[in-house]
Amino acid sequence: MTAISDSVFRFRAVRSIGIPIEDDPDVMVHQQLARLIFLRDFVGVEGCKALEFGCGSGLNCEFLMRHCGVKEVVGFDISEDAVDLAREQYAYLTFVRGDACDPALDIRRGSWDRVIACEVLEHVPDAQAFLLNIRCHLAPSGIAFVTTPNRPVFSLGYQPSPVNREHIKELLFEEFVDVLRPYFSHIEIWGQRFTRTELLDAWKLDVQNKIVQMAAGTRWQTPVPLRKKLLRLPLVARAYQIPFLQKAWKELRWNIKGGFDRKRAIAKRPYSFADFEFSRELANALWFCAVLKA
Repeated sequence: MTAISDSVFRFRAVRSIGIPIEDDPDVMVHQQLARLIFLRDFVGVEGCKALEFGCGSGLNCEFLMRHCGVKEVVGFDISEDAVDLAREQYAYLTFVRGDACDPALDIRRGSWDRVIACEVLEHVPDAQAFLLNIRCHLAPSGIAFVTTPNRPVFSLGYQPSPVNREHIKELLFEEFVDVLRPYFSHIEIWGQRFTRTELLDAWKLDVQNKIVQMAAGTRWQTPVPLRKKLLRLPLVARAYQIPFLQKAWKELRWNIKGGFDRKRAIAKRPYSFADFEFSRELANALWFCAVLKA
């Protein structure tokens, strides 16, 4: 098993393997699942060759292959840890490392029926280079699907983002359209939003609390993991070097404790993929979802 940094699990949607995706405890997985269902049912991907920019943990590629009937799917990411995780979780799929802003990026340019970039644009340092690469990798009749947060709702207009510290720039609607226009002749923007007002109110309250934490300088403080605390004890550190005890600890941490944690998280999960709708009315949209043609 490849050693994967814990950082890859932060601010990314990572599926819990072994349970149906619709039962996953992670709300980020449900945010993404709603987009994938919209992509499948509205845009269409069956029989297509699909390339994903910024594949992260690989869950999008896996869903497209298993549930959407794509002919082929390849994902790439700039993070080696993300690519390692994707390969570990979905060994039968193809994942490679690549920089979406690299002018020399060439993953069979011009041959993809669908190019997908969900929640990646806000992470890249050069939006123009990123979008040009998406355009260049599309087949002549291909469609790109690009999603990104709607800053006034997602982060209540606050910069830098109090929701995700890895976001370089979140966009206003006008900024999103302006950055897309040089590369695509057809631009259709949909809004992903909650179906119920109380869910949006809860989101806003949570963001307001995060903004307060930002002002206090406590937003990104993370507790020391239990494993690291225990390993500070000399006796535990020595015991952890014994293969049998190391295997037992992993069983306890990932399978037994992890199972209880997942059940508790599912019970406390505030919403699921079914709590989202997609509309051309962008008021209160948390994310913009762009359907693009060359």
